[in-house]
Amino acid sequence: MFTELNKSRSSKRQFWPILSAVNHSSPTIVALYQGDSKPNCVKEFLKDFIDEYKFLKCNGVTHNGKNYTVILHSVICDALARSFLKNIVGHNSLHACERCLAVGTSTNRRTTFVSSDCFNAGKRTHDSFKNLEFLRSHQHGASPFNKITDQCISIFPLDYMHLICLGVVY
Repeated sequence: MFTELNKSRSSKRQFWPILSAVNHSSPTIVALYQGDSKPNCVKEFLKDFIDEYKFLKCNGVTHNGKNYTVILHSVICDALARSFLKNIVGHNSLHACERCLAVGTSTNRRTTFVSSDCFNAGKRTHDSFKNLEFLRSHQHGASPFNKITDQCISIFPLDYMHLICLGVVY
């Protein structure tokens, strides 16, 4: 799980924790970034996490004499953190849809997607994402997650708050 925290509305300090949960256990902090803004570079921010995950995926974890396989099931984060981690445009961009190739419409300084356009649009695939086929419209560059998963599209669930509550869907 990845999220961004601001300890108070008046502070410019930000915390970006990386949390992990095993099965249905409570999340545990495995890393924490603190700074005046979000981390500058997604590759630098995730380097240790990616390296450690690769090691755990290859070697597993031994607990009480039993070896367990480590699998990345999903990356849970809000839209702002998700665009940073995937190295893609923000949720208010015209090419922001993370599942399809529909192009949004800007109305009253708000980007919306017409459902009929979404149903008829082509789907984003992991291969096209990994091959940077959306570099000019959707991607800023490669995501570090391409190094550890074949599912960069589906492994990031979309968040209700930015899609429904803050107006992409109405």
